[in-house]
Amino acid sequence: MMQPTGVRRDAAMGTGAVVTYLLLGTIFAVLTGLLPLTAAAQPAYKPVQAAQAWARATPPQQRVTTGYIVLTSPADDQLLGASSAAAGRVEVHEMTMEGSIMHMRAVPGGVRLPPGKAVGLTPGGYHLMLSELRRPLVVGQTIPVELHFQHAPPLEVQFQVLKLGSTGPEPARAPAYPAPMAGMKDMPR
Repeated sequence: MMQPTGVRRDAAMGTGAVVTYLLLGTIFAVLTGLLPLTAAAQPAYKPVQAAQAWARATPPQQRVTTGYIVLTSPADDQLLGASSAAAGRVEVHEMTMEGSIMHMRAVPGGVRLPPGKAVGLTPGGYHLMLSELRRPLVVGQTIPVELHFQHAPPLEVQFQVLKLGSTGPEPARAPAYPAPMAGMKDMPR
């Protein structure tokens, strides 16, 4: 809209428009002033700890695999889901047996993570179902998986790809007990 030269903008707009602009400006100032207070009122959640993240390798034509992990949350939380660049879809699933029949179901609400307790997504129970794989998973590679929680920040974890049929990472090899201590090899056992 063209304004006549020498006329102030508020005079040309009319009193109603000026009041509207002032009201909107006041609302904006109040809301932006309160946003930092709202953010400060939210509790800061510590990240969930992840260990033993692995997935099974796949044959060339297979477009689905399972992922397993052990999660420990410092506070009461919930694993809601996950995403991965390696798969078009990642869901939390549960495998159960009813008699001799195996059932695999998505768990829409996710898995509860009690504070301080390690929760395993392991073969035969809860696990991540990675579907629509973009390429076959090969033993030795790692794939990124981002875990999403109800409260904790998202966590990106590298899943180690193990051989097809694997039951998990090999445990660390400890010396057989009782192992002789250095300098004591001649002591009787």
